[in-house]
Amino acid sequence: MTGATPQDMARALTHVLGTQWGRDVAISALRRLTGGTSHDSWAFDADDGAVVHPLILRREFAGAALDVSLAAECDLLHALHAQGLPVPRTIAQGAAGSPVGTAYAICERLSGGDLRKRLAGPEPDRPALGLALVAAQARLHDCEVARLPARFLSEHGYRSPAQQVDTWSAIALDGIGAGDALLVAAIDRLRRACPAPGEPRLVHGDFKTNNVVCDDDGRLAVIDWELAHLGDPLEDLAWTMLWTTPFDLVGGIYPADAYLAAYEAVAGRSVDRGRLAFWNLFALVKLAAIFVRSASLAGEGGAARLRPTHAMLLRAMPWIDAQLARQIAALAPVAAEAVR
Repeated sequence: MTGATPQDMARALTHVLGTQWGRDVAISALRRLTGGTSHDSWAFDADDGAVVHPLILRREFAGAALDVSLAAECDLLHALHAQGLPVPRTIAQGAAGSPVGTAYAICERLSGGDLRKRLAGPEPDRPALGLALVAAQARLHDCEVARLPARFLSEHGYRSPAQQVDTWSAIALDGIGAGDALLVAAIDRLRRACPAPGEPRLVHGDFKTNNVVCDDDGRLAVIDWELAHLGDPLEDLAWTMLWTTPFDLVGGIYPADAYLAAYEAVAGRSVDRGRLAFWNLFALVKLAAIFVRSASLAGEGGAARLRPTHAMLLRAMPWIDAQLARQIAALAPVAAEAVR
């Protein structure tokens, strides 16, 4: 069902949820959402005769080797939900060859849309939403690693800073090439300044406001866990801080220093600014790599959904290069210390 019509998908969902719940189900308001590089998503309502459930279907694409499989992601969401952490509840899941055509997951859908849109709306409560965002990130970093599921840990266990640099720089260089002097210099600086491994903590991998859903009551749920792994929580912080508004507000909420101060207050631990400088530079290399991977998939045929990402890469590279130069300079003292 790669090219499934809404009618095909409605029939498949009726079968899947009817079997899961043991009663007749009516599917309505089915619509395809903007797709990503490894999943496509559909929003819909499922009426079981007593309750109308707002839900999201995510289907897995082939060829996303770096991403957490949907099966492992569902296991992870179950475990995090059981710990009372801000993630959506998983309703159903299935493997490849399922009635919807591929591996899939069905999760609850919160009203209100993603936090980025909420912040762009009329009169958002920025202080409250900002504190909720920081608290969600800190709580996820403090989850009980020992209670995380075996399948997730076997696929995406601890990744040291050096492993992350090797993985993402290989993708970036493969797509952009060694002719990009700033990219090569950034990767060299990362390798020379690579910090020692730290305590393994849960890292979301793509924590930003459009991956956080906010309902009408201000309740948050963190979605899109396909880059999750165990690692350094400062990797997450640096990635979040990469996504600023033209006014340099992290997520459109806080200046960088204020975001870090809020995180430190909630988490109860200080952020090592030198270590964060390493991850700030890494975030730019990772961003270039993600654009490159998406553009590569778009060029392989049959992936028209990714062609806008290819165009975005062309527009973004001058900005990425400018930021690389700035962050290379910021990391220079850290690199010198690492060499000693």
